[in-house]
Amino acid sequence: MDLNRNNILAVGLRNGTVSMYDANTLNGLKKISNHKNPDKDVISAVKFSPDGTMLAIAYCPPISQVYLYDVSGEKVKKLGDCKGSSTRIVSIDFSMSGDNLLSTSIEPLFYKTPNCSRAYVTAVKGEQWATMNSKYTWFTQGIWPPCSDGTDINFVDRSNSKRYLATADDFSKVKIFRYPVCNKRQLYN
Repeated sequence: MDLNRNNILAVGLRNGTVSMYDANTLNGLKKISNHKNPDKDVISAVKFSPDGTMLAIAYCPPISQVYLYDVSGEKVKKLGDCKGSSTRIVSIDFSMSGDNLLSTSIEPLFYKTPNCSRAYVTAVKGEQWATMNSKYTWFTQGIWPPCSDGTDINFVDRSNSKRYLATADDFSKVKIFRYPVCNKRQLYN
């Protein structure tokens, strides 16, 4: 589920459909149903671009890719398929400009929008991200506890002020870090 700056709410449903609603009235606006197998094409993440004109939708295996749509007009237009993930995509982030997309499964994968061409890490290093939900970035290196196997952190979210990062882990703990979290064993509240 994601809410854009125009108060449009996008909700991913178990059957692989994304419904868009006016967040003020909850009136249905648009539906995106581009799945081939509604029993297995479960959505794992949805995210609007910073300007609200694009919507990225991540599907679970066996698809394991992000579909990018233009949702700015009356009709929804598919822009591209961001391919390359080998497992379930758990988060999507856009750069501040909306020109880059980061999808995270067991590894971060970067794409240029709107055509979903792969981008090298060096091309996006130093990029300013509108959101930060990826647990595998330069800015989140210090969130991992000692002896972690890389699966202990379940959720990451950066504050709108870009000053704090919250994590939720397997040990039922929510930790608040100062952002960026670049040092190993960085202090938290």
